Amino acid sequence: MNKNRINISANYLGQGWSAFMAIAFLPAYINHLGVEAYGVIGLFVALQAILMILDLAIGATLNREMARSSTSSEKKADIRNLLFSLEVICFALGTIGLTVVWLASPYMTRDWLNSGSLEPHQISNAIVFMWLVACLRLFEGMYRGILFGAGEQVWYNTIYSLIATLRYAGTFGVLMWISATLQAFFIWQLIVSLLSVCLLKWRVKCRLPNTGSPEYFSLIFLAKIKNFATGMIGIGIATILLLQLDKVVLSHLVSLKNLGYYTLASTAANTMFMVVVPITQALYPSLVVLTSEENQESLIALFRKITQAVAIMVATATMLLAFFPGGIIFAWSGNQELVSEAAPLLAILVVGSYFNCLSYLPFQLQTAFGKTQQLLKIYILSVIIFCPLLYTCAFFYGVYGAAWSWLIINLINLILVAAFTHKVLLITQRWSWYIADVLVPSATALSIMLLARQFQPLDYSQRLHWLLFIILTGLLSMIFSIGFSPMIRQSVLAMFKKTT
Repeated sequence: MNKNRINISANYLGQGWSAFMAIAFLPAYINHLGVEAYGVIGLFVALQAILMILDLAIGATLNREMARSSTSSEKKADIRNLLFSLEVICFALGTIGLTVVWLASPYMTRDWLNSGSLEPHQISNAIVFMWLVACLRLFEGMYRGILFGAGEQVWYNTIYSLIATLRYAGTFGVLMWISATLQAFFIWQLIVSLLSVCLLKWRVKCRLPNTGSPEYFSLIFLAKIKNFATGMIGIGIATILLLQLDKVVLSHLVSLKNLGYYTLASTAANTMFMVVVPITQALYPSLVVLTSEENQESLIALFRKITQAVAIMVATATMLLAFFPGGIIFAWSGNQELVSEAAPLLAILVVGSYFNCLSYLPFQLQTAFGKTQQLLKIYILSVIIFCPLLYTCAFFYGVYGAAWSWLIINLINLILVAAFTHKVLLITQRWSWYIADVLVPSATALSIMLLARQFQPLDYSQRLHWLLFIILTGLLSMIFSIGFSPMIRQSVLAMFKKTT
């Protein structure tokens, strides 16, 4: 098994374990904290996303720079100073942000959130802890970018799995045996994030060459990445608005309980990214190297293979969540109320996530080439469309209006990003990408789901029946989709020949 396959496997195992832990303990969090408190945690997701703007820009930049320096120890030495410079900037911004959040938290508690049973001081304290945890996650993202660019994905995912276990299982233990409060929830998140940052920082120091001189802050190193990083920051701002603005708007327009249901459905829908990210993270350094070498033929082959692999898995997951949202939620939680309230939202949101995942592939190719300016224009246009669309739909139709807005804007974004990519970079591959790489696996999965509907369990009484049905349907969809995707079919057959 080559290095790319090992890294992909490591990413799936690490991120799959993290996703399993998050999903497995989520019903317990709701039972101990209540849906209203989980609505506040949904706000944490949106608040954390503010700093993900820098994470997207800085992590992607460090990943790309580390991959480009893979053959030069001198460039790796430069990255030490670049990393230190970015650490200084992030620490300063985090400190300023903490002051603003601390001063603004009473206003947010009193005048913005529609709280019911929760005490104002509980929410106010939780907001401050939210920011601290989000800042630490930013540093985690920086170090992850370095390690991924260096090909340290097996080590990272081993530690990532350990941290995920501490984060989710540990939170459950804290809520169950120590204190079932929002403050306890976020204090434990803070402790685990501190541990994670220390471990990742240590590994980065081991991977970068020791020049014998201390790191220093340098505007020269920052200037070298200015164009790429500023483009990624702009894209990051637009991306966060597209991903999280719905929750911010809904936090003012609907009750925290309804926001909790929406957040639950949104979290389930966004698990789709866990299908895409392990593959793209493992293969992104290879895309960067191929673009640097101007190896067009190998680049096209790799990109199309990535697309087919992602489309197979994303289409299967999307169709399962869209056709059987109630069955999946029931098999997972056993909670009839969650089925009735969250399942209709999930069926809409997951289609939007499907479009978003597909647009991420040409997006990654553009960033591998370092072309961010046109992408930034596309994302700005998407935000301009999304803001009035979201507020209008949410104002009149509540959480369902927000869900449909999310679906529509992701479809628009996919059309724009894919069209630009094939106009500039993959001119001869447009219809092959649309039809063979995307449409065929998706249509195959759709056909399997339509057939499976005839055999689904009749009611929500047996969780095991739903679980077995979902697993069997998903496997059949994957098998048939692989069969109709030539590049992945050849790879699978080649793997079987090697093992026999």
